[in-house]
Amino acid sequence: MKKISAADKIYQAAKSLFYESGYYGTTTRDITTKSSTNLGLIKYYFDSKKVLAYKMISEIFDELLGSLNKYIKADEDPLFYAMVYTHVFMSMLFSDEKVESFIVESFSDEIMEEIEDAFYRSYQYDLNLKILETHAFSPEYNTHQTIQLNLFSFHNAIKSIGRMRQRGRMDINNDQFRLYIFKLILFGLGINLDDEQERMKGSFDLSNKIINDNDRLKIPSKIFLDA
Repeated sequence: MKKISAADKIYQAAKSLFYESGYYGTTTRDITTKSSTNLGLIKYYFDSKKVLAYKMISEIFDELLGSLNKYIKADEDPLFYAMVYTHVFMSMLFSDEKVESFIVESFSDEIMEEIEDAFYRSYQYDLNLKILETHAFSPEYNTHQTIQLNLFSFHNAIKSIGRMRQRGRMDINNDQFRLYIFKLILFGLGINLDDEQERMKGSFDLSNKIINDNDRLKIPSKIFLDA
């Protein structure tokens, strides 16, 4: 039987705890207890709980993008690709309250720094550049500023609205939440959602197919709990 490394033990323990208890509800002491390791090993391999949470977020996005890329190429229609991506992400968010809770909590300022740095090095950034070749939010902002503002608007909306929903302080259903995010993102790219209804419907239909063909997107707890 293959020996499991200390790093793998720590990460697997953190994943399951993040799912069950959320980011804030999980302590490094919880992780060491579940993984039968110690704080020194967490520091050595991951530095902090924040890094473990970022690794978990990255695994979720990698799963999502890996499935998308089997069905659609970003270069063919960057806007349609972005719409499908957003639909799949939001559907995954809504399918499991514990997954939604972890993502909402992990979009904190401290982890956002890690997400932002990685985003600027990713092809998702390039995707936004391609969309902005034919669209523009405002001539007052350059392309990088537009993408930067949109990134933070997206994450802050997910974090703030999600938190208010969890606390019962905002009566907004999943469809309303999804629509708001779409309007926010497209507005930030200089696009009127009302002009893109055909793309919107097509992206929703394709996102459902992608989710149904991948158990880890349909049941996202598997991403957290499967070894």
